[in-house]
Amino acid sequence: ALDALDADSRLALRPGLRWQLVPHGPDTVALRLFDRTITLPADCEPAARALLTGTVTRVGDLPGLPDDADRVTLARRLLREAVLVPA
Repeated sequence: ALDALDADSRLALRPGLRWQLVPHGPDTVALRLFDRTITLPADCEPAARALLTGTVTRVGDLPGLPDDADRVTLARRLLREAVLVPA
């Protein structure tokens, strides 16, 4: 799924995942999960929140990031961390 990920890919939150997205310093946000914390640039917060809603989201439709390359990078990271699953 990671290799095939592009702006047209659709992703969803992993079922049953408990999370909390909070500010973490001046330039980052922290995605707190049960077993770990993932830090992201603060610019990723709107896109991360969109992905964490629980609805199926098209990567290219993520808000707040300047281009598809940044959207794919965020999606790939959260997919690799098992926060998201292909939809």
